[in-house]
Amino acid sequence: MREVESIMSEVHPAGYEFAAIALAESDTRDVLADLRVPTLLIWGDQDEITPLWHEAPAGARLEIIPNAGHLCYVEQPEKFNSLVREFLLENHSR
Repeated sequence: MREVESIMSEVHPAGYEFAAIALAESDTRDVLADLRVPTLLIWGDQDEITPLWHEAPAGARLEIIPNAGHLCYVEQPEKFNSLVREFLLENHSR
């Protein structure tokens, strides 16, 4: 978490505010329905920032990492990397 704190401390507040507002006001779920590539969605089961999205595109793979929040790749890096590695190996020849 120190690495995340270090990175975030370098972010300019006005830029972060602009990005946060832009993300909060955008809804691209309709675009996701048209995905035609293998898709992996990973959520931490304790993510309080981004609610779990139950409307995943058809064919998408949803993985939930237990005991992890929004930064599941930092909180559970071994599990996160394992899921990504497995997904890439399954889809490398498509």
